[in-house]
Amino acid sequence: MKAIGKNILVEQIFTKKKGSVIIVDIDNKKPSADKYDNKIKLVQLGKGCSTEEISVGDILFLNNYATPLKVEIKSKTEKKVVNLAIYNFEDVVGKE
Repeated sequence: MKAIGKNILVEQIFTKKKGSVIIVDIDNKKPSADKYDNKIKLVQLGKGCSTEEISVGDILFLNNYATPLKVEIKSKTEKKVVNLAIYNFEDVVGKE
């Protein structure tokens, strides 16, 4: 998978908050927001993106209205699911 134009490829990292019970929303099949911290890690920049402010590996903050094109990829060698998404570069509002 490759980001093109003014798009970025990111990995969504869900980490369990301490002292919480995992509750999965059956209808949406995704973790409850109050039980997980969701971080966005930059994997790749499209050629139309500025590399002056962010670089691969940065943890990003995105606009609340950002809409991703979600893709779920399962690695056969590591036997884990990696949640990847493509966002518009202009949805980035900050980094950690």
